[in-house]
Amino acid sequence: HMKSHSKRLRELDTAKGLAMFLVVFGHTLNFKSPVFNWIFSFHMPLFFFLTGMTFRPEKYETFSQAVRDKFRARLVPYFFITFVGFLICMIRPLYREAVFCRELKSELLSIFYYGQPAELYIGQVWFLAALFFAELMLWLWFRCLEGRSPVLRLASLGLAAAVGIHLLPWVNWLFWKYEPLGLASLPWKLDTACTAFLFLAAGYYFRSLDLTRRLTPLYWALFPLLVWANYIFGPAFGGY
Repeated sequence: HMKSHSKRLRELDTAKGLAMFLVVFGHTLNFKSPVFNWIFSFHMPLFFFLTGMTFRPEKYETFSQAVRDKFRARLVPYFFITFVGFLICMIRPLYREAVFCRELKSELLSIFYYGQPAELYIGQVWFLAALFFAELMLWLWFRCLEGRSPVLRLASLGLAAAVGIHLLPWVNWLFWKYEPLGLASLPWKLDTACTAFLFLAAGYYFRSLDLTRRLTPLYWALFPLLVWANYIFGPAFGGY
């Protein structure tokens, strides 16, 4: 027990706590404020990055084993939290009215297809849905490119970034424009999962290469530099 406890990274726990605080604090701000835009430019990528630091694709021998484990860890909590949120909304008249104004069928579509309850005030559970698919993508990527050259792996991640940034928004636009079967976007946050996969991979290699320890001597130079770069390439250039 002491041995396993000693392997915990205090920096990782601290970063998770800071990210949670920023999520709550960010939601108290005016959505047009610069601080709001800055926090929302990195707080969800940070969660995916930190999850990647603890993800071990090598421990799953088969894809079905990874699916079963991640289903229990991600989708079971997703449905449990959603079910509890639904019960609360049915008990409270104001919330119940909002659900039925939107039609129950539409709310069920949001839960079981889009992966994000719309009127249950627990829409943040989309993170679990996106994380489930992002981790499976990372497992598949790891298995397909394990032992291949770093250049090939880096190129594949660049291709995934290009698909997530440039192609999938067009796919979602086509869904919205033509609404096949009445659906407005890809299911289960797959577009978000494709982007989250990149941050998971970054976190995985950050931990695998022991960069937390190696970069510690450069902390006081890197921290202000990276915060500045995040602001410039986040809210300053990209807005929300």
